[in-house]
Amino acid sequence: MALSSEPIDLADVDCAELAPALARYVRPMSPGACVALSTARPSAAEGIRAWCRLTGHVLEREEVHGDATLFTIRRKAVAP
Repeated sequence: MALSSEPIDLADVDCAELAPALARYVRPMSPGACVALSTARPSAAEGIRAWCRLTGHVLEREEVHGDATLFTIRRKAVAP
């Protein structure tokens, strides 16, 4: 699983902006590529899980590190 060196910090992203922000980061990635995202907002965790379920992208990992949670999302394969 190849990741960028630093997770993308979603600290300034509120609930209304979460889905568009996730799409903005994941859409340009190649199928199967992963992105790491970090947030300290408790409400964002369920939003990220729901977005992955609804879009078909895979939530590979969710880890709590102090006040922040690190999410690793794998971009889904493109349908033929």
